[in-house]
Amino acid sequence: MTYIRNIALLFVLLGLISLVAWSKTILRSIEVANKIHFAELPPLYLPDAKYVRLITLGFNNVASDILWFNTLSYFGKQFRAGKDYRWLNDMCELVTTLNPRAPHSIEFCATMLSWSAKEPEKSNLIL
Repeated sequence: MTYIRNIALLFVLLGLISLVAWSKTILRSIEVANKIHFAELPPLYLPDAKYVRLITLGFNNVASDILWFNTLSYFGKQFRAGKDYRWLNDMCELVTTLNPRAPHSIEFCATMLSWSAKEPEKSNLIL
């Protein structure tokens, strides 16, 4: 049974990694076609947490960690370039919904939503 679970986890991880890589490839091709900066592009797609839970087959923490790295990358690009945090709340909600027991993501999201994004109401909802 453990062997089957490990194989399922491997397929879920490979699927999530390929999804992230595929979305970045599409965004780069859009950037070249439109001659705009990559940092100005919004995320391609943010799925609802209930659908992500179906795909991950119970490995919500793994999906949350992968999306957490994507959220940090988005915040860093916007902090350095455009300071346009319109997708930060949606990304933080998805990460904290999938793994509500990760204090590092909850604290970071709440702090950055209130200070950098100037959205204290949404910060309070995450807390």
